[in-house]
Amino acid sequence: MNVFGAVEPETGEIFYRIEEKEKPEKKKPGRRKKWARKPKGKPQSKGEKSRHMNEFMRQLCDAYPNDHIVLVCDNAWWHKSKYTVVPEQMTVIFIPPYTPEMNPIEQIWREVRTVGFANKCLRSIDAVVDNLRDTLTIVQPKTIQSITQRDWIMIRLN
Repeated sequence: MNVFGAVEPETGEIFYRIEEKEKPEKKKPGRRKKWARKPKGKPQSKGEKSRHMNEFMRQLCDAYPNDHIVLVCDNAWWHKSKYTVVPEQMTVIFIPPYTPEMNPIEQIWREVRTVGFANKCLRSIDAVVDNLRDTLTIVQPKTIQSITQRDWIMIRLN
């Protein structure tokens, strides 16, 4: 499962996209020989994560067609790869390496884990996705504002 998100610090709006991976085929019954190689998972094609990022950025721009979007990203390779295409109405700012505390959306994910996932045992990925959606709807804009309004971000917005 891939989850992408962006927040607007001034209003507390959140935009997110959840991509569920295809469900694997059921394995055939039987036991694998001790000496047999373990089957590898489905290989990812080159640039697949970047394509997911591109789709998220496109949907974000479509949701806010009249705005110029400033997106704060960490240094994940799919944010910077040759396959990543940043839309014209968007500027991407990269935070320094190994500083997730500077990324506003990482702070929102921490809040989501605290509010929606603490002390819960979910039985399936579908339950996780449903719980994530439910939690994202109950996180208040005031909470998002208080978590994401940083001086360095607000200066850039003004």
